[in-house]
Amino acid sequence: MANQFQKAHRLTDAMEAYLEVQGRVRAIAAAMDTIDMAIATATRIQEQRDKILAEFSGIIRRDDWKQAMSDARVAEDLTKDAARATDALVAWTAAGRAFESSFRAHLLDLARAASSHPTTALRTWAFARRLLAIDDTDAEARTLEEGARAMVFRTNDLGMTFALIPAGEFMMGTPAGSQYHAGNEIHHPVRLTKAFHLQTTEVTQSQFESVMGFQPSLAANPYAPVENVTWAQAVEFCSRLGQMDGRRYRLPTSAEWEYAARADTKELWYVDESSLPAHEWLDRNSDNQTHPVGRLAANPWGLHDMLGNVCEWCADARGPVAEHGVLRIDPHERPDADTWQYVFRGGRGESSSRHARCATYDDRPGRDEWSWLGFRVVMEYDERSNEPSP
Repeated sequence: MANQFQKAHRLTDAMEAYLEVQGRVRAIAAAMDTIDMAIATATRIQEQRDKILAEFSGIIRRDDWKQAMSDARVAEDLTKDAARATDALVAWTAAGRAFESSFRAHLLDLARAASSHPTTALRTWAFARRLLAIDDTDAEARTLEEGARAMVFRTNDLGMTFALIPAGEFMMGTPAGSQYHAGNEIHHPVRLTKAFHLQTTEVTQSQFESVMGFQPSLAANPYAPVENVTWAQAVEFCSRLGQMDGRRYRLPTSAEWEYAARADTKELWYVDESSLPAHEWLDRNSDNQTHPVGRLAANPWGLHDMLGNVCEWCADARGPVAEHGVLRIDPHERPDADTWQYVFRGGRGESSSRHARCATYDDRPGRDEWSWLGFRVVMEYDERSNEPSP
């Protein structure tokens, strides 16, 4: 199932690019400044078409596939004749409609398949949202999105919202030789066997003060992430919060954090690098300061500020390096009496995109306090009751 969703993500990206280029074609068809411009744009569409055809092979409905191929061939032939450029634009649009139809049907099938249980409903919600981004009048996608949202998201008495992250398997780290690969990012499979609730934002200064009774942040703003906290203070926050509302809270493991940040994607970031300023507070848009949590767009699983604003403490001690290609199950480098270095994940407002990737991590002494280091928490999930663990 996870591989299907990863392929669907690639299809969605390809289709969105295709639709964007088609929009340019329609604008040119209306204005028709020059025949040469129309033909050049149609050629760009052909490049997108080839990308989508490669992805859709084997899953597009047979009749739609035949129609799309037929329309695409007609359009390609027409673009060779400048006098018939307008007809070419019409033919490209017809081919696009066939792609859109099968694309929508495939994503709806995936969304329905994942909607039957709370631990898989997050994927239903994610893909319904992508369908709505293409067509916000899609009634079936709207119904799926609303039903899944009710199963996925929980808010506690302190106003902290959590997304139910499904169990699953993913490739942790970065492939050797890939762009920006760091030596500690060993590429290897990880299997997480238990679902968990992850806070959709970083813990705010207001939330921290409500639980701990003091406010340590250097840049005071009740809605911004708490920072300047030690690892032990983050752990103590989880313990006290659990005593307040009777649920079990903890820091995420490093593997859980990366799995949630990736959200079924495989690239360096969960969006294209050029789209990061719309999603993350980094060096290009942060003005070197923290910002109120949740103001920018979330990742596909509804999690905000995963790669920017502040870095985030995780539960893991700095431990043995993973082996390339060797499966690890529920990895957690547990602290002991001799532990003094702890893992943190993500980037901060001063980070470049290179240093704010899904696989990026480092460690610091647990006693350290930094103006760029905060945390978010896990609320444990009881699969037997489909509710947060008491």
